[in-house]
Amino acid sequence: MIFSFALTFVLIGLVFLFLVPIVDLIVCVLAAVKANDGEAWKYPATPDLV
Repeated sequence: MIFSFALTFVLIGLVFLFLVPIVDLIVCVLAAVKANDGEAWKYPATPDLV
């Protein structure tokens, strides 16, 4: 979101400002469905730190 906010000054980030929350909602719903089924969910584009 910070990246999108910075890009709004050149009008590129306006698309991402609306797109990021929608993608976040979709990923959260997918994670909730997988957790309900008892499966582990790995969020996309996040590194394994542990």
